[in-house]
Amino acid sequence: MNERPMPDDLAPTVNRLIEAIATRLDEGKELPPSWFLIHRELRTVLPLVIPFNSAQEKYAAADKVRAMAYKMQCDCVIFVCEGWGLAHASPERYEQILASGGQIRDQPDAVDVILLNIETHDSLWMAQPKVTVRGKRRLLGPIEYMAGPELHALGAMQHYLPPKPGTTVQ
Repeated sequence: MNERPMPDDLAPTVNRLIEAIATRLDEGKELPPSWFLIHRELRTVLPLVIPFNSAQEKYAAADKVRAMAYKMQCDCVIFVCEGWGLAHASPERYEQILASGGQIRDQPDAVDVILLNIETHDSLWMAQPKVTVRGKRRLLGPIEYMAGPELHALGAMQHYLPPKPGTTVQ
């Protein structure tokens, strides 16, 4: 997997977002599915909160975000939401569970996580920090990114960006 570093100009935005997520969790609040459409040259960020309760609603929300990202000519989209992960699992295990019609949350080693995807034209960074509960507080665990364009094959909640300027779509 390509360990491409995240662009320096995104670090302040990503760090502020992670601080806001940690604060929200610490206050015991849920984290609704949220997208941040970014045009780095214009230095604009458009936050979108689109709740979904089913796979169909999730894909419809993703399609709306894609349309907006194209219209704005975004060069970065960040997606965050609460979800379920597996304590120690490979991407293949996730695929096996989902292909068999199973749910990640129903697995014995399921853990509460925050899904964090950062997509640019050059790469994709994904993290699933665990959320632990201490009393009424919910705490965000350490964030470890997987990076590389090959991660685009791992899920439907990506491929938000329009073609890179100067390229042709086949």
